[in-house]
Amino acid sequence: MPQFKCVCGNVFSLITIPNQQESRLIRNAEFEHIAERFMGSCDDTNVIFEALSDVANSVTECPECKRLHVCTSKRGAAPRYTVYAPEQEAKGLPD
Repeated sequence: MPQFKCVCGNVFSLITIPNQQESRLIRNAEFEHIAERFMGSCDDTNVIFEALSDVANSVTECPECKRLHVCTSKRGAAPRYTVYAPEQEAKGLPD
């Protein structure tokens, strides 16, 4: 996916890997399960990376509006996103 179009209309490049706009989101339980499975028994980082990629969601942040686009589709399927916009005022959060 060389370019990404945000719902705000901003189009930005994702060609550089790794890039500053993409992250991975993984549940703690999944992370701990994979860590326990490979701890001390696997030196092949590709195997570990694949295992993490199977359970992690791709998150793309728009550099313009800061919306987060969380890919909710399974690996290999057509991408589907849930979009989260920053609140104007974060209530109850420390400055």
